[in-house]
Amino acid sequence: MGAAAVAVVVVCAVMYTIFEVIERRKRKKFAEDIRRYIQNHKGEWTSDNQDLR
Repeated sequence: MGAAAVAVVVVCAVMYTIFEVIERRKRKKFAEDIRRYIQNHKGEWTSDNQDLR
């Protein structure tokens, strides 16, 4: 019974780690996409564009 409990905990820990790595990669990719978009459109954001707030 104790070995089964340990196995369940290990499996849950591994699954959590895998999902956390996937989420971290998604967040990093999203941040890179936002940074790239801002770099590409930096000149379009002027004080004349009051509706961008």
